[in-house]
Amino acid sequence: MPPKNSVRSGSSVRRRADCKSDSPGSVAADRAVPKLELERAVWERVMRRLHVINRLLTAVLLALGVRMIVSGLSFASGLAAAIIAVLLVASLALTSHGRQLEPRSPLVVQDDRL
Repeated sequence: MPPKNSVRSGSSVRRRADCKSDSPGSVAADRAVPKLELERAVWERVMRRLHVINRLLTAVLLALGVRMIVSGLSFASGLAAAIIAVLLVASLALTSHGRQLEPRSPLVVQDDRL
């Protein structure tokens, strides 16, 4: 079924002249968002996701630790705990690195030579 803003003529579908384009380029042109604000929004979304991943991995690692204490150590539980611990350390490193890459205001000039 063709979209409501199109007209069917023969076997092809063409857009009506009075409709705006739905392409991403036209939407971006309609809402001119400064680059810094866009970078900041992306950075905040990524950091929020990393924070959720860190909490989830910590909860899973704690649950595995409690299970190992209650049920005893087995190869499978030890291997799972080791893998989760490595993933948690990597996620924490990414979070730390992401905080260093926080988008700054263009008015703040940083000199790396100091």
